[in-house]
Amino acid sequence: MKVIFFKVSDIHTKEEYTLGRQTTQNHMSRRRFLSAAGATAMLGILPKDGFGGPKRLRPSDRLNIAGIGVGGMGGANLRNLEAENIVALCDVDSNYAAGTVKRYPKARIYEDFRIMLEKQKDIDAVVIGTPDHTHAVISMAAIKAGKHVYCQKPLTHDIYEARMLTEAASESKVTTVKGLEPPWPSELEADRRLPDEGGVLFKGAKGSIMCGVYGDSPRLIPEAAMQAYKRPTATLPRVDGTHEQDWARHCKEGKQPGARFEYSGPLTEAALLGNVAKRFPGKLFKWDGPNMRVTNLVEANDWVRRPHRDGWAL
Repeated sequence: MKVIFFKVSDIHTKEEYTLGRQTTQNHMSRRRFLSAAGATAMLGILPKDGFGGPKRLRPSDRLNIAGIGVGGMGGANLRNLEAENIVALCDVDSNYAAGTVKRYPKARIYEDFRIMLEKQKDIDAVVIGTPDHTHAVISMAAIKAGKHVYCQKPLTHDIYEARMLTEAASESKVTTVKGLEPPWPSELEADRRLPDEGGVLFKGAKGSIMCGVYGDSPRLIPEAAMQAYKRPTATLPRVDGTHEQDWARHCKEGKQPGARFEYSGPLTEAALLGNVAKRFPGKLFKWDGPNMRVTNLVEANDWVRRPHRDGWAL
């Protein structure tokens, strides 16, 4: 059985999905340039060993959340967290982030996430929606600072980063989660809606089941298959609210959600290992997982851990 997780936020139809991806790709190319141009002095001020602990919270408390990279998907994630306190916003592109900044007038504004983490002590958690190659470094900085982390996919740029984040999340006491968004399911009719807050697609030998991101409202697809099936009585507990709200709830309860880094880190490793294998078509890989090495193809290991620029190491 193949399992696919997807995160769609405000995109529910195939037409909206296609348009949204085109818009995001156009923005991201510009953001990657701006981020690279402004990144030389970032990171390096946080301790390399040990992790800060999160502030104790009651379930009735409101999280103080900071957004890092808020012009695109990060801004959409924050809109699903407005039951909490949005206390800080960080983005290198003030024009792209202007809509989100206007939406949260009480939030303090930053261009450098390391300065934000150092100076603003009331932050409980961060939502990371920056360009892909910066996710791991910012997530690690936030974990070391004792902040709960919601990071958009992809979690990391290489296998080494995924392993380091998995271990850091396991050692720390913070709550972590990765947002996800895959291709449009081929079995889903073009005029059908995706679950409002993303979901899971189970592809088996006899068909496919689509459900919400927390397993709610499972349905066979296409709809004709669902109509021909008699559903069993529900027995598993259901989760109320959105993917982001579930993360916030777990932060306050001191628990871990399903897509925590201890789960999504190894998942990311497996996907990235596939990327490495594609660079060596027709070659058999012998993978030593504990030591993160391809044992029979030495040159493949150059892609297991890519070099970081000075100031951007984990």
